[in-house]
Amino acid sequence: MHDRSLALLSPTRRLALLLVSLAAALVGNAIATQRAHAQITYTFQTYGDRGTPTSGATNYLVSWPLSYEECLDNEEISMVITGAPYDATGTTRLEWDLWQGGTGTAGANCQTATNRRTSGGSAAVCVHRPGWDGGGQITSTMPTITFRPQELFPDGCEATAQGTYVFYVLAVSAPGDTTTDIAATAYFAFNVALDFEAPEAPELEDAAGDRQIGLEWTNIATETLAGARVYVDTAGTCGGTTSLVAGSAAPSSLSPTVEVSGSAPTTATLDGVDLGLEIGESAPVAVAVFDTARNESVLSNVACVERVPVEGFWDDYCRQEMLSTEECRSRYSGCSALPGMPLRDGGLALVLIAIAAVVARARKQDGGRR
Repeated sequence: MHDRSLALLSPTRRLALLLVSLAAALVGNAIATQRAHAQITYTFQTYGDRGTPTSGATNYLVSWPLSYEECLDNEEISMVITGAPYDATGTTRLEWDLWQGGTGTAGANCQTATNRRTSGGSAAVCVHRPGWDGGGQITSTMPTITFRPQELFPDGCEATAQGTYVFYVLAVSAPGDTTTDIAATAYFAFNVALDFEAPEAPELEDAAGDRQIGLEWTNIATETLAGARVYVDTAGTCGGTTSLVAGSAAPSSLSPTVEVSGSAPTTATLDGVDLGLEIGESAPVAVAVFDTARNESVLSNVACVERVPVEGFWDDYCRQEMLSTEECRSRYSGCSALPGMPLRDGGLALVLIAIAAVVARARKQDGGRR
């Protein structure tokens, strides 16, 4: 309403209008505050070397389970919390409290007080996990909670611990509280999966090529794979001495020559020059696959990768010139493409010039016969 229209109203009506506006503002603020704390939400931010997941990835630790090595490494995992409840006056500060609800994604409803305390001589269904990095006072700022696997599983990273567990983060006035049911607006649950089983090794085929050498293998594993690592022992000999042993873990002395990511990959490409192989030389090769938990299989069968010459245009051209491969390479040493070698920059132009020369010579010979 314009100021002039407001001035025409009686003092009583102006006061009533102002009171209505003030009440509406107070109700709006209350609703906004209620919405802000309607439900705690969270997003995983970091987890080992997996990068940052998409927003709202609340089941990230199930989609990417913890491997045995990661459990032993005890890498930090952090989450960002939004909508956290707090007491702005500071009279009753809330704190985070962590409880384990057992196995299975259904959990044990640790927000219920009876599941957090002993009853009739029986152990509590939910187990208190105090002393974790994420514990502490909740303030008006949105907190980041951090924890480590061995804080979740203090009994150790044992094979018997494999499975999916549910954890509850409660906003409580006193850590370890077993008397108060926690309201739905003051807790959240997340699941963690442990997977210590390595996938089965693939079956690898021998491979040969000039510079680009394509490897192919068959995956035997039935679980979800996330990639493969190729190991080449350039110090070994095919059918002879090598550090690669089929059915054993990759030797610590060798780093993966190539790593490919993706759901169950079956091919990889090696560069013969980068391997240091000359034409006619070979080396032992093996492949290991890894799953979504980064458990790596033992090595596949040990195959052989060989660098061989690939006959192409230059070989045909030199043959027509009645030159050996070595003579041809010597004569055209300044060219971008040589017999048995892939084209380099400008090689296509030289090939076209050579084709034109062959065609011209053929026409001259035909003219002589006439």
